[in-house]
Amino acid sequence: TRIKLRSLWMQRARFSLPSVTHSATGKDRCIIFLQFQPDQAPILHSGTEVTPSEIVCYPLGSDHHYRTSASYHCGGMSLTPADLAKFGMIFADRELSSPAALRIVRPAPLLLSRLLDLHKAAADLAATTPDILRHPEVAKALEQALVRAMVACLTDPDAKDRSHSVRLRLAVMRRFEQLLETQPDAPLHITDVCAGIGVSERTLRLHCREQL
Repeated sequence: TRIKLRSLWMQRARFSLPSVTHSATGKDRCIIFLQFQPDQAPILHSGTEVTPSEIVCYPLGSDHHYRTSASYHCGGMSLTPADLAKFGMIFADRELSSPAALRIVRPAPLLLSRLLDLHKAAADLAATTPDILRHPEVAKALEQALVRAMVACLTDPDAKDRSHSVRLRLAVMRRFEQLLETQPDAPLHITDVCAGIGVSERTLRLHCREQL
């Protein structure tokens, strides 16, 4: 399910099988990643376990891997950098920006629950009565409630932040993917790969085992 409001874009999806995903974000929108079932198995995001009680915030123009072990239900929300800064000032009296590196944050349960409930309500409207979302006043009210809840989670002063643990893994895997893309049809040998991305065989195998 995809919903595009005036400023806020939303996505929501269910996956019935385990998966390994390599994806990239654009440079024009600030994106957060959410999980919707509190009892679903944690996702390994860039080698770091992310539970449904945490939010992943992506840097602009970043790429990453995530791996799941079972079915899962996830989605996201995004704003342009200008809108994120504007809404941060309106709702939290501070200018927000996309993080310089992947950020994993665990806001207070009440704040996250509020955000997830609103996200589900919007998706339910889109699935059952989408015409309601085309009404300007309804769309505006829903968008403001969603953005307020999103900003509250991202600015929660008591939130736990685990951002630093994934930065090295991201850099190694980014170089690995870039090397693979430059030689799509050529045989690759482990010594050449390790030399090309500047890590030892042990380090490369560790990161691949964690993320792939």
